[in-house]
Amino acid sequence: MSLFFFALVISSQTFAQHGAKGHAHAAGPHGGTVESATEGYHSEMVTKNAKLYFYLLDANGKTAISKAVTGEVLLQFADGTTKTVMLTSSGEGFVVNDPKATTFANAIVTFQNGGKTVSVKFKAPAKAADNHNHQH
Repeated sequence: MSLFFFALVISSQTFAQHGAKGHAHAAGPHGGTVESATEGYHSEMVTKNAKLYFYLLDANGKTAISKAVTGEVLLQFADGTTKTVMLTSSGEGFVVNDPKATTFANAIVTFQNGGKTVSVKFKAPAKAADNHNHQH
């Protein structure tokens, strides 16, 4: 019985670490959220100064940028609308030049890198509790 309990604990820990996408990620090199992408890449999303930034990362989590990398993002909003926006190069990454970009429900990013198409999906970060149960 103790062997069964041990196996159950190990399985639970493995599932918690790997989650639904395959494995958990630490914060990215720019302090953002990292998700696994296709072609062995990762991507990082950062929201800063009311703008949305994306970074293409290699398998080791290092920024993988070259002048040949281009991209676009399909923004899906909670009201069911969508908008495709070309990514604009911004140093090591890309910025989304759209005033509604940070209000997305899902963001599907597609990078073109040396003939490879790299895709990744981000869900909107969980919002902090609105704390409206307090007294004014």
